[in-house]
Amino acid sequence: MKAQDDYKVTAIGVIPAGWDISRIGQISSLVTKGSTPTTYGFNFEKEGINFIKIESLDDNTGKIKKDMLSKIGNDCHTAFSRSQLKEGDILFAIAGAIGKCLIVPKEILPANTNQALAIIRLLKEINTRYVYYQLKGNLIQNKIDLIKTTTAQANISLEQVSGFEIPLPPPAEQQKIADILSTVDEHISETEDLIAHTKTLKQGMMQRLLTKGIGHTEFKDTEIGRIPRTWGVVPLRTFAQVVTGKTPPTTQAAFWGESIPWVTPSDIDVRRDIFSSERSLSDAGYTTTPAKLPPNTVLVTCIASIGKNAICRVKASCNQQINAILPNNKYSPEYLYYWISYNANYYKKHAAKTAVSILKKSIFENLPIPFPILKEQQEIASILSAIDDQIDAFQSKLDALNRLKSGLMQQLLTGRIRVKV
Repeated sequence: MKAQDDYKVTAIGVIPAGWDISRIGQISSLVTKGSTPTTYGFNFEKEGINFIKIESLDDNTGKIKKDMLSKIGNDCHTAFSRSQLKEGDILFAIAGAIGKCLIVPKEILPANTNQALAIIRLLKEINTRYVYYQLKGNLIQNKIDLIKTTTAQANISLEQVSGFEIPLPPPAEQQKIADILSTVDEHISETEDLIAHTKTLKQGMMQRLLTKGIGHTEFKDTEIGRIPRTWGVVPLRTFAQVVTGKTPPTTQAAFWGESIPWVTPSDIDVRRDIFSSERSLSDAGYTTTPAKLPPNTVLVTCIASIGKNAICRVKASCNQQINAILPNNKYSPEYLYYWISYNANYYKKHAAKTAVSILKKSIFENLPIPFPILKEQQEIASILSAIDDQIDAFQSKLDALNRLKSGLMQQLLTGRIRVKV
Protein backbone atom coordinates (compact mmCIF):
# COMPACT_ATOMS: atom_id res chain seq x y z
CA MET A 1 0.00 0.00 0.00
CA LYS A 2 1.41 3.38 -0.97
CA ALA A 3 0.75 6.52 1.07
CA GLN A 4 0.67 10.08 -0.17
CA ASP A 5 3.75 12.20 0.55
CA ASP A 6 2.22 13.75 3.69
CA TYR A 7 1.10 10.33 5.02
CA LYS A 8 2.98 7.16 5.92
CA VAL A 9 2.15 3.45 6.07
CA THR A 10 2.44 1.93 9.54
CA ALA A 11 1.56 -1.32 11.27
CA ILE A 12 -1.78 0.17 12.35
CA GLY A 13 -2.62 1.82 9.04
CA VAL A 14 -1.92 4.99 7.10
CA ILE A 15 -1.41 8.03 9.34
CA PRO A 16 -0.10 11.57 8.80
CA ALA A 17 3.66 11.78 8.36
CA GLY A 18 4.01 14.01 11.42
CA TRP A 19 2.24 11.58 13.77
CA ASP A 20 3.88 8.88 15.87
CA ILE A 21 2.66 5.48 17.02
CA SER A 22 2.75 4.89 20.76
CA ARG A 23 1.72 2.05 23.04
CA ILE A 24 -0.55 2.92 25.97
CA GLY A 25 2.20 1.77 28.35
CA GLN A 26 4.68 4.21 26.79
CA ILE A 27 2.50 7.25 27.37
CA SER A 28 1.32 6.28 30.87
CA SER A 29 2.87 6.67 34.29
CA LEU A 30 0.66 3.86 35.60
CA VAL A 31 -1.40 1.00 34.18
CA THR A 32 -2.87 -1.06 36.99
CA LYS A 33 -6.12 -2.43 38.39
CA GLY A 34 -7.96 -2.69 41.69
CA SER A 35 -9.12 -5.52 43.92
CA THR A 36 -12.32 -6.88 45.41
CA PRO A 37 -12.60 -5.75 49.06
CA THR A 38 -14.21 -8.95 50.34
CA THR A 39 -11.28 -11.01 49.02
CA TYR A 40 -9.06 -9.23 51.54
CA GLY A 41 -11.45 -9.24 54.48
CA PHE A 42 -13.10 -5.85 53.92
CA ASN A 43 -16.85 -5.31 53.71
CA PHE A 44 -18.87 -2.98 51.55
CA GLU A 45 -20.44 -0.16 53.57
CA LYS A 46 -23.60 1.94 53.39
CA GLU A 47 -21.52 5.13 53.51
CA GLY A 48 -17.90 5.90 52.80
CA ILE A 49 -15.48 6.02 49.86
CA ASN A 50 -16.91 5.56 46.36
CA PHE A 51 -16.09 2.16 44.87
CA ILE A 52 -16.49 1.85 41.10
CA LYS A 53 -17.48 -1.36 39.31
CA ILE A 54 -18.16 -2.01 35.63
CA GLU A 55 -21.89 -1.43 36.14
CA SER A 56 -21.04 2.05 37.43
CA LEU A 57 -19.87 3.07 33.94
CA ASP A 58 -22.35 4.48 31.44
CA ASP A 59 -20.62 3.66 28.18
CA ASN A 60 -23.01 5.77 26.10
CA THR A 61 -22.40 9.02 27.95
CA GLY A 62 -18.93 8.34 29.35
CA LYS A 63 -20.22 9.29 32.80
CA ILE A 64 -20.51 7.62 36.18
CA LYS A 65 -23.87 6.16 37.19
CA LYS A 66 -23.83 7.53 40.71
CA ASP A 67 -26.70 5.32 41.81
CA MET A 68 -24.58 2.28 40.89
CA LEU A 69 -21.59 3.19 43.07
CA SER A 70 -20.72 0.97 46.03
CA LYS A 71 -19.03 2.20 49.22
CA ILE A 72 -15.95 1.08 51.15
CA GLY A 73 -14.41 2.24 54.41
CA ASN A 74 -11.30 4.38 54.82
CA ASP A 75 -9.30 1.38 56.02
CA CYS A 76 -10.02 -0.49 52.78
CA HIS A 77 -9.27 2.59 50.67
CA THR A 78 -5.95 3.05 52.48
CA ALA A 79 -5.03 -0.62 52.06
CA PHE A 80 -5.76 -0.42 48.31
CA SER A 81 -3.43 2.55 47.84
CA ARG A 82 -2.31 1.53 44.35
CA SER A 83 -5.87 1.71 42.99
CA GLN A 84 -6.82 5.01 44.61
CA LEU A 85 -8.17 7.04 41.72
CA LYS A 86 -7.13 10.52 40.64
CA GLU A 87 -8.96 13.09 38.54
CA GLY A 88 -8.26 12.40 34.87
CA ASP A 89 -7.51 8.69 35.25
CA ILE A 90 -9.03 6.56 32.49
CA LEU A 91 -10.97 3.51 33.64
CA PHE A 92 -11.01 0.76 31.00
CA ALA A 93 -13.01 -2.46 31.44
CA ILE A 94 -10.82 -5.55 31.08
CA ALA A 95 -13.42 -8.14 32.13
CA GLY A 96 -17.09 -8.59 31.33
CA ALA A 97 -18.08 -5.63 29.15
CA ILE A 98 -14.55 -5.27 27.81
CA GLY A 99 -13.80 -1.85 26.33
CA LYS A 100 -16.20 0.28 28.36
CA CYS A 101 -14.31 3.31 29.58
CA LEU A 102 -14.57 6.79 31.08
CA ILE A 103 -12.45 9.58 32.49
CA VAL A 104 -12.61 9.86 36.28
CA PRO A 105 -14.28 13.17 37.25
CA LYS A 106 -13.26 15.18 40.30
CA GLU A 107 -16.72 15.09 41.91
CA ILE A 108 -16.65 11.35 42.69
CA LEU A 109 -13.29 11.45 44.49
CA PRO A 110 -12.05 9.94 46.73
CA ALA A 111 -12.70 6.66 44.95
CA ASN A 112 -11.31 3.21 44.33
CA THR A 113 -12.04 0.37 41.92
CA ASN A 114 -11.85 -3.39 41.43
CA GLN A 115 -9.86 -5.78 39.25
CA ALA A 116 -12.32 -5.65 36.33
CA LEU A 117 -11.24 -2.09 35.52
CA ALA A 118 -7.80 -1.06 34.37
CA ILE A 119 -6.57 2.32 35.62
CA ILE A 120 -4.65 4.24 32.96
CA ARG A 121 -2.82 7.29 34.30
CA LEU A 122 -1.30 9.19 31.39
CA LEU A 123 1.83 11.30 31.33
CA LYS A 124 1.17 15.01 31.79
CA GLU A 125 2.06 15.91 28.19
CA ILE A 126 -0.57 13.50 26.78
CA ASN A 127 -4.13 14.72 26.25
CA THR A 128 -6.42 12.48 28.31
CA ARG A 129 -9.55 13.10 26.25
CA TYR A 130 -7.69 12.31 23.01
CA VAL A 131 -6.54 8.93 24.37
CA TYR A 132 -10.05 8.28 25.74
CA TYR A 133 -11.52 8.73 22.26
CA GLN A 134 -8.83 6.49 20.77
CA LEU A 135 -9.75 3.77 23.29
CA LYS A 136 -13.40 4.18 22.22
CA GLY A 137 -12.51 4.27 18.52
CA ASN A 138 -12.54 1.54 15.90
CA LEU A 139 -8.81 0.81 16.13
CA ILE A 140 -8.92 -0.43 19.74
CA GLN A 141 -12.51 -1.71 19.74
CA ASN A 142 -11.77 -3.87 16.65
CA LYS A 143 -8.71 -5.25 18.41
CA ILE A 144 -10.87 -6.12 21.42
CA ASP A 145 -13.44 -7.82 19.18
CA LEU A 146 -10.62 -9.87 17.63
CA ILE A 147 -9.36 -10.92 21.07
CA LYS A 148 -12.87 -11.94 22.11
CA THR A 149 -13.45 -14.04 18.99
CA THR A 150 -10.04 -15.77 18.87
CA THR A 151 -9.68 -16.69 22.55
CA ALA A 152 -11.90 -18.36 25.11
CA GLN A 153 -11.08 -15.78 27.77
CA ALA A 154 -13.71 -13.27 28.88
CA ASN A 155 -11.07 -10.72 29.86
CA ILE A 156 -7.88 -9.05 28.72
CA SER A 157 -4.70 -8.45 30.68
CA LEU A 158 -3.00 -5.26 31.78
CA GLU A 159 -0.13 -6.25 29.47
CA GLN A 160 -2.52 -6.27 26.52
CA VAL A 161 -3.90 -2.87 27.51
CA SER A 162 -0.36 -1.48 27.87
CA GLY A 163 0.46 -2.89 24.45
CA PHE A 164 -2.42 -1.22 22.61
CA GLU A 165 -0.94 0.99 19.88
CA ILE A 166 -2.55 4.28 18.94
CA PRO A 167 -1.64 7.10 16.51
CA LEU A 168 -0.29 10.08 18.43
CA PRO A 169 -0.33 13.54 16.84
CA PRO A 170 1.52 16.55 18.32
CA PRO A 171 -0.02 17.88 21.59
CA ALA A 172 -1.81 20.83 19.94
CA GLU A 173 -3.50 18.53 17.43
CA GLN A 174 -4.46 16.05 20.18
CA GLN A 175 -6.14 18.96 21.97
CA LYS A 176 -8.02 20.14 18.89
CA ILE A 177 -9.31 16.66 18.00
CA ALA A 178 -10.44 16.12 21.60
CA ASP A 179 -12.17 19.52 21.64
CA ILE A 180 -14.15 18.75 18.49
CA LEU A 181 -15.31 15.35 19.72
CA SER A 182 -16.06 16.72 23.20
CA THR A 183 -18.25 19.43 21.65
CA VAL A 184 -20.30 16.78 19.83
CA ASP A 185 -20.52 14.79 23.08
CA GLU A 186 -21.84 17.88 24.86
CA HIS A 187 -24.59 18.25 22.25
CA ILE A 188 -25.39 14.54 22.58
CA SER A 189 -25.64 14.89 26.37
CA GLU A 190 -27.86 17.98 26.08
CA THR A 191 -30.17 16.19 23.63
CA GLU A 192 -30.40 13.13 25.88
CA ASP A 193 -31.35 15.44 28.75
CA LEU A 194 -34.06 17.02 26.59
CA ILE A 195 -35.45 13.58 25.74
CA ALA A 196 -35.46 12.55 29.41
CA HIS A 197 -37.11 15.83 30.46
CA THR A 198 -39.79 15.56 27.76
CA LYS A 199 -40.52 11.94 28.69
CA THR A 200 -41.01 13.06 32.29
CA LEU A 201 -43.38 15.78 31.05
CA LYS A 202 -45.27 13.20 29.00
CA GLN A 203 -45.64 10.89 32.00
CA GLY A 204 -47.08 13.73 34.07
CA MET A 205 -49.47 14.74 31.29
CA MET A 206 -50.63 11.14 30.83
CA GLN A 207 -51.36 10.87 34.55
CA ARG A 208 -53.37 14.08 34.47
CA LEU A 209 -55.24 13.65 31.19
CA LEU A 210 -56.09 9.97 31.60
CA THR A 211 -57.51 10.41 35.10
CA LYS A 212 -58.87 13.98 35.11
CA GLY A 213 -59.58 14.62 31.44
CA ILE A 214 -59.89 18.13 30.05
CA GLY A 215 -61.89 20.82 31.86
CA HIS A 216 -63.73 18.59 34.33
CA THR A 217 -64.65 19.77 37.82
CA GLU A 218 -66.72 16.84 39.09
CA PHE A 219 -65.32 13.34 39.62
CA LYS A 220 -66.40 9.91 40.79
CA ASP A 221 -64.73 6.86 42.30
CA THR A 222 -64.79 3.72 40.13
CA GLU A 223 -63.25 0.25 40.08
CA ILE A 224 -60.34 1.67 38.07
CA GLY A 225 -59.88 4.79 40.16
CA ARG A 226 -61.14 8.36 40.31
CA ILE A 227 -62.26 9.75 36.93
CA PRO A 228 -64.49 12.56 35.60
CA ARG A 229 -68.17 12.07 36.47
CA THR A 230 -69.28 12.15 32.81
CA TRP A 231 -66.92 9.37 31.73
CA GLY A 232 -68.22 5.85 31.36
CA VAL A 233 -66.42 2.73 32.56
CA VAL A 234 -67.04 -0.19 30.23
CA PRO A 235 -65.37 -3.47 29.21
CA LEU A 236 -63.23 -3.14 26.11
CA ARG A 237 -65.45 -5.59 24.18
CA THR A 238 -68.46 -3.23 24.38
CA PHE A 239 -66.92 -0.72 22.01
CA ALA A 240 -64.21 -2.67 20.15
CA GLN A 241 -63.59 -6.05 18.56
CA VAL A 242 -60.57 -7.95 19.85
CA VAL A 243 -58.86 -10.71 17.85
CA THR A 244 -55.78 -12.82 18.56
CA GLY A 245 -53.30 -13.67 15.86
CA LYS A 246 -51.86 -16.95 14.65
CA THR A 247 -48.66 -18.23 13.08
CA PRO A 248 -49.22 -19.76 9.64
CA PRO A 249 -47.30 -23.03 9.03
CA THR A 250 -43.64 -22.07 8.71
CA THR A 251 -43.03 -25.10 6.48
CA GLN A 252 -45.27 -23.58 3.82
CA ALA A 253 -43.00 -21.20 1.92
CA ALA A 254 -45.97 -19.99 -0.11
CA PHE A 255 -47.46 -18.40 3.02
CA TRP A 256 -44.47 -16.13 3.58
CA GLY A 257 -43.24 -13.23 1.50
CA GLU A 258 -42.85 -9.47 1.30
CA SER A 259 -46.48 -8.50 0.93
CA ILE A 260 -48.22 -8.03 4.32
CA PRO A 261 -46.50 -7.22 7.66
CA TRP A 262 -46.80 -10.00 10.26
CA VAL A 263 -46.23 -8.36 13.63
CA THR A 264 -44.75 -10.14 16.66
CA PRO A 265 -43.83 -8.69 20.09
CA SER A 266 -40.25 -8.12 18.91
CA ASP A 267 -41.60 -5.60 16.38
CA ILE A 268 -43.21 -3.56 19.17
CA ASP A 269 -40.69 -1.22 20.79
CA VAL A 270 -40.77 2.37 22.05
CA ARG A 271 -42.32 3.64 18.83
CA ARG A 272 -46.05 4.27 18.77
CA ASP A 273 -46.59 3.62 15.07
CA ILE A 274 -45.72 0.46 13.13
CA PHE A 275 -45.51 0.46 9.34
CA SER A 276 -43.47 -2.68 8.75
CA SER A 277 -42.27 -5.83 10.52
CA GLU A 278 -39.33 -8.19 10.51
CA ARG A 279 -41.32 -10.91 8.73
CA SER A 280 -44.15 -10.65 6.22
CA LEU A 281 -46.91 -12.84 4.89
CA SER A 282 -47.87 -13.51 1.30
CA ASP A 283 -51.45 -12.93 0.24
CA ALA A 284 -51.99 -16.69 0.62
CA GLY A 285 -50.60 -16.65 4.14
CA TYR A 286 -52.84 -13.73 5.05
CA THR A 287 -55.93 -15.77 4.21
CA THR A 288 -54.97 -18.41 6.81
CA THR A 289 -54.83 -16.09 9.82
CA PRO A 290 -57.79 -14.97 11.97
CA ALA A 291 -56.06 -11.62 12.54
CA LYS A 292 -56.82 -9.69 9.37
CA LEU A 293 -55.98 -6.25 10.64
CA PRO A 294 -57.01 -3.00 8.97
CA PRO A 295 -54.89 0.17 9.34
CA ASN A 296 -54.95 1.83 12.79
CA THR A 297 -55.29 -1.43 14.72
CA VAL A 298 -54.00 -1.22 18.31
CA LEU A 299 -51.70 -4.16 19.10
CA VAL A 300 -51.12 -5.30 22.70
CA THR A 301 -48.73 -8.06 23.75
CA CYS A 302 -50.47 -10.67 25.91
CA ILE A 303 -47.66 -13.17 26.62
CA ALA A 304 -44.44 -12.52 28.57
CA SER A 305 -43.89 -8.79 27.93
CA ILE A 306 -47.53 -8.00 28.67
CA GLY A 307 -48.75 -4.47 27.99
CA LYS A 308 -46.33 -3.44 25.24
CA ASN A 309 -48.45 -1.84 22.59
CA ALA A 310 -48.41 0.07 19.34
CA ILE A 311 -50.68 1.23 16.54
CA CYS A 312 -50.25 -0.62 13.26
CA ARG A 313 -50.85 1.99 10.56
CA VAL A 314 -51.06 -0.42 7.62
CA LYS A 315 -52.96 -3.57 6.65
CA ALA A 316 -51.26 -6.37 8.59
CA SER A 317 -51.55 -9.53 10.66
CA CYS A 318 -49.98 -10.67 13.95
CA ASN A 319 -49.07 -13.80 15.87
CA GLN A 320 -50.78 -15.44 18.83
CA GLN A 321 -48.83 -13.43 21.40
CA ILE A 322 -50.76 -10.28 20.48
CA ASN A 323 -54.32 -9.14 21.14
CA ALA A 324 -55.39 -6.83 18.33
CA ILE A 325 -58.07 -4.16 18.88
CA LEU A 326 -59.72 -3.41 15.55
CA PRO A 327 -60.55 0.25 14.82
CA ASN A 328 -64.06 1.66 14.57
CA ASN A 329 -65.76 5.04 14.86
CA LYS A 330 -66.46 4.76 18.60
CA TYR A 331 -62.96 5.31 19.90
CA SER A 332 -59.65 6.97 19.09
CA PRO A 333 -56.85 4.41 18.53
CA GLU A 334 -54.37 6.97 19.89
CA TYR A 335 -56.39 7.44 23.09
CA LEU A 336 -56.51 3.68 23.57
CA TYR A 337 -52.78 3.39 22.91
CA TYR A 338 -51.96 5.99 25.59
CA TRP A 339 -54.38 4.48 28.12
CA ILE A 340 -52.82 1.03 27.72
CA SER A 341 -49.27 2.43 27.78
CA TYR A 342 -49.94 4.27 31.02
CA ASN A 343 -51.67 1.28 32.61
CA ALA A 344 -49.34 -1.55 31.54
CA ASN A 345 -49.03 -2.74 35.16
CA TYR A 346 -52.83 -2.93 35.36
CA TYR A 347 -52.80 -5.49 32.53
CA LYS A 348 -49.86 -7.42 33.95
CA LYS A 349 -51.76 -7.78 37.23
CA HIS A 350 -54.58 -9.62 35.45
CA ALA A 351 -52.30 -12.09 33.67
CA ALA A 352 -52.43 -15.78 34.57
CA LYS A 353 -49.55 -16.69 36.90
CA THR A 354 -47.94 -19.52 34.96
CA ALA A 355 -44.34 -20.24 33.97
CA VAL A 356 -44.89 -17.59 31.30
CA SER A 357 -47.40 -14.84 32.13
CA ILE A 358 -50.40 -14.91 29.80
CA LEU A 359 -53.24 -12.39 29.51
CA LYS A 360 -56.02 -14.37 27.85
CA LYS A 361 -58.20 -12.67 25.25
CA SER A 362 -61.32 -13.54 27.30
CA ILE A 363 -59.91 -11.60 30.26
CA PHE A 364 -58.33 -8.81 28.25
CA GLU A 365 -61.48 -7.84 26.38
CA ASN A 366 -63.53 -7.78 29.60
CA LEU A 367 -61.22 -5.47 31.54
CA PRO A 368 -62.89 -2.09 32.14
CA ILE A 369 -61.62 1.09 30.47
CA PRO A 370 -62.59 4.73 31.13
CA PHE A 371 -64.53 5.95 28.13
CA PRO A 372 -64.82 9.70 27.46
CA ILE A 373 -66.78 10.95 24.47
CA LEU A 374 -64.89 10.59 21.19
CA LYS A 375 -64.10 14.32 20.92
CA GLU A 376 -62.37 14.33 24.32
CA GLN A 377 -60.52 11.12 23.48
CA GLN A 378 -59.17 12.84 20.39
CA GLU A 379 -58.21 15.98 22.31
CA ILE A 380 -56.33 13.95 24.92
CA ALA A 381 -54.57 11.97 22.21
CA SER A 382 -53.68 15.15 20.33
CA ILE A 383 -51.91 16.67 23.36
CA LEU A 384 -49.94 13.50 24.07
CA SER A 385 -49.15 13.01 20.38
CA ALA A 386 -47.64 16.50 20.25
CA ILE A 387 -45.31 15.57 23.10
CA ASP A 388 -44.42 12.33 21.33
CA ASP A 389 -43.66 14.31 18.17
CA GLN A 390 -41.24 16.44 20.18
CA ILE A 391 -39.57 13.35 21.63
CA ASP A 392 -39.26 11.91 18.11
CA ALA A 393 -37.68 15.14 16.89
CA PHE A 394 -35.14 15.08 19.72
CA GLN A 395 -34.46 11.39 19.05
CA SER A 396 -33.84 12.11 15.35
CA LYS A 397 -31.41 14.83 16.35
CA LEU A 398 -29.68 12.44 18.76
CA ASP A 399 -29.38 9.77 16.07
CA ALA A 400 -27.86 12.34 13.70
CA LEU A 401 -25.38 13.49 16.34
CA ASN A 402 -24.32 9.92 17.06
CA ARG A 403 -23.77 9.33 13.34
CA LEU A 404 -21.79 12.56 13.15
CA LYS A 405 -19.63 11.53 16.11
CA SER A 406 -18.99 8.09 14.64
CA GLY A 407 -17.91 9.61 11.34
CA LEU A 408 -15.74 12.25 12.97
CA MET A 409 -14.00 9.69 15.17
CA GLN A 410 -13.20 7.55 12.14
CA GLN A 411 -11.79 10.53 10.23
CA LEU A 412 -10.11 12.58 12.97
CA LEU A 413 -8.52 9.77 14.98
CA THR A 414 -6.80 8.37 11.90
CA GLY A 415 -5.76 11.74 10.48
CA ARG A 416 -7.79 11.29 7.30
CA ILE A 417 -9.18 14.72 8.09
CA ARG A 418 -6.65 17.10 9.58
CA VAL A 419 -7.60 19.86 12.00
CA LYS A 420 -6.28 23.36 11.90
CA VAL A 421 -4.26 24.20 15.01
